[in-house]
Amino acid sequence: MNQPDDQLLDYVLDLLEPNERMALETVLATDPVRCAEVHALRQAMQLLVDDLPSVEPPALVYAQLEHKFKTVKQTTLPALTSALPRQTRKAPSLQRRQSPVPRFIPWLISGLVVISALFLGINTYIGRETMLLTAYLNDPTVRKIDLKNEEGQLTGLLLLRQNGQMLVDMNTAPPEGQVFQAWGVTGPANKRVATSIGLSTTKQFEVDIRKYPIIWISIEPTGGSAKPTKKVGRSKLS
Repeated sequence: MNQPDDQLLDYVLDLLEPNERMALETVLATDPVRCAEVHALRQAMQLLVDDLPSVEPPALVYAQLEHKFKTVKQTTLPALTSALPRQTRKAPSLQRRQSPVPRFIPWLISGLVVISALFLGINTYIGRETMLLTAYLNDPTVRKIDLKNEEGQLTGLLLLRQNGQMLVDMNTAPPEGQVFQAWGVTGPANKRVATSIGLSTTKQFEVDIRKYPIIWISIEPTGGSAKPTKKVGRSKLS
């Protein structure tokens, strides 16, 4: 099981399994420091969530929802429709004929289930991204650094913790079918050495930059590249 510190975000978002939640609450009952951190995360989320821009979930979210829809259609929907009352034929003189179940009802039920799943899936994704940003903004050791391209245009924001962990927040998501690739850079200006330190299909991601004085961000094909091919941001960290 993960250490409690790695579970605080999931705990605040109510994403833990019951046994994990119970174990973490046992720790929180005797740890005022972690309790204060949970309280700070909840307060910060309330303050920031209304001001956040809209976020386009990655393709993976839609793929998962499509799979969930197929599962619902194959299992839940037949169970729901079988539970609906069936038309029973009776002699006209003894009992009024029952109205058949309208054809649109099963599809209406299916649609409601899918819409609910879509809402929950997207909000879970947005919630995680919000909480990650909140955690960085509430860290007093964080430095905010502008990320700019070679023309000097602002392309993103870097939030650097004292321990070398960095949150990269790009202005936009990478183009479809491509990824952001982060590079830790060393060496003199005329002989830079770039080492890949992370890939992301979303506009926000974390990297470990503690060994490097410079960071580059490039756009690469899915799976990344051996060296930067299209740099969209760079920044000195010292």
